[in-house]
Amino acid sequence: MKSNWIDDFMKDINEHIAQLPETPDHILIILKTHLLVEQRIDRLLEMKLPNPDAVLGPPYPRFIHKLRMLKALIPAPPYLSDIWDLIEKLNNIRNDLAHKLTPKEIQTRIDKFVARVFESMDISGSLNKAMANENATFRVRTCLILIVWFLDYLIEKLSSTDS
Repeated sequence: MKSNWIDDFMKDINEHIAQLPETPDHILIILKTHLLVEQRIDRLLEMKLPNPDAVLGPPYPRFIHKLRMLKALIPAPPYLSDIWDLIEKLNNIRNDLAHKLTPKEIQTRIDKFVARVFESMDISGSLNKAMANENATFRVRTCLILIVWFLDYLIEKLSSTDS
């Protein structure tokens, strides 16, 4: 029996949840997710560039340069038109966490980022409402997992069109 898309989606989400630590430490969750996102960006660039080693090999490009290349190669889909901007905002938050001892208003920025991700990915209009009563850690993890899941979706979609 063929599974439906919801079963596949939930399986994918659960696999992504397992990759992130269960901790209330938003900094650790964001740093780990940033690494997962960068791995997916590298994979997408490898799939789209005819000679990826010329760009991705030493000296290694910065995250933001890889993201901008990807943005040029793969237009954001109409149903998630700001995905590249969301990933850039994640990168900005990550950079502040990694390079500043006490980033200004970091929790407020994280909360705004999470709300924006839920708003952007809320196709049915119920995601933000469902997340409203969840604790902050659950909201942060869920929002970041959705970004990683979407990049995996793009990888799968590109893989199926290339075969």
